[in-house]
Amino acid sequence: MNFQNTTALCNHFKYIISMPDLCDVRFLVGEEKIPIYGVKAIMATRSRTFYHLIIKHQKKQEMSFEKKGKKKKTSAKHLTIDVKKYDANVFRKIIQFVHCGSVDITMENVAGLLCGSCQFGLEDLTSACWDFIERCIQADNIHQILVAARQYSKHRIITLLLNKYLFIY
Repeated sequence: MNFQNTTALCNHFKYIISMPDLCDVRFLVGEEKIPIYGVKAIMATRSRTFYHLIIKHQKKQEMSFEKKGKKKKTSAKHLTIDVKKYDANVFRKIIQFVHCGSVDITMENVAGLLCGSCQFGLEDLTSACWDFIERCIQADNIHQILVAARQYSKHRIITLLLNKYLFIY
């Protein structure tokens, strides 16, 4: 017999990322630099892109401490990474997906989630976003997605989305 309770596990991970003291990485998101927290080990194992991003910033932080002649403090310091391209609510959902494997996709956030899933190598989320978009097209709800997508127009995947579906509306 194999018993699994993934709902409880997911709820625990959501709790962990809501508590900055339990996390070891802090993302400063958007122009407002809103802090969003995560756990490096989980993020690095779920996404190769996050792994490389974390390693790159850890090395930068270590070099910065060495140049200043200070010892690295291993206590309550978070590794801090700036993320400018995303809306904070969308990035929070991306982090939630990485930690929990689930996320609520809406017409307002699908474009941002699609960008994040492509950028951070989250193929299952990419597939879910495209599936959601296809369902919205069938229900004649593409306009709201395209309006929200304009915020992410600098992302290559959004150019593809707009080129593919703009003619419908």
